[in-house]
Amino acid sequence: MPVKIPTKYAVDPSFRIPLEKKIKWNILYPWNLFNKYYECGSDDFFAKPEIRDIRFDIAFIDGLHTFRQSLQDVLNAYRHLNAGGVIVMHDCNPPDEASSVVLESLELVRKNSENDTTGVWCGDVWKTIVYLRHFVPDTEIFVLDTDFGIGVIKPSASTKLPEAIDEDLFEQTAGLTYHQLADDRSAMTNLKPPSFFKEFLRQ
Repeated sequence: MPVKIPTKYAVDPSFRIPLEKKIKWNILYPWNLFNKYYECGSDDFFAKPEIRDIRFDIAFIDGLHTFRQSLQDVLNAYRHLNAGGVIVMHDCNPPDEASSVVLESLELVRKNSENDTTGVWCGDVWKTIVYLRHFVPDTEIFVLDTDFGIGVIKPSASTKLPEAIDEDLFEQTAGLTYHQLADDRSAMTNLKPPSFFKEFLRQ
């Protein structure tokens, strides 16, 4: 990827990067030679002993597209975030009800993709934004209205995310429907136009 930083960690249960493409990108962007690839689930990645003391400036979450897993990924990433670091999440603003369907396994995802003509699947990741905005109101959290919703989570110095998911709040949030989101996207997810990102970077 054309992101010039010394070390990047990529985590996926099944990498599908053709060798030719990998070689091409390494030639175009030689710093990619230092990338580290972990072919496993995100929970397994964060449980690895060699990851215990690793710290990130940016964590990008784009996994199984479920509320519970995306929330768990945020909590895990937060424990490894440098001061001033940012967590970014994809698929936080599903465009329609069909794209917000919840699928709990990779097998179901593959089956769904065979029948889905749009190719858009966001799941219920948006509920993680709603949950966090209630649980940690002192944290800057918003969703950019672009590319199916880019969620941005910037913990403050006083932010204290819990070690585990609060099951009561989780169940309350899990009960929300796509129609409730569609009725008031701006209020539920703090939806912002793409241009807001420049203002965010100036802070």
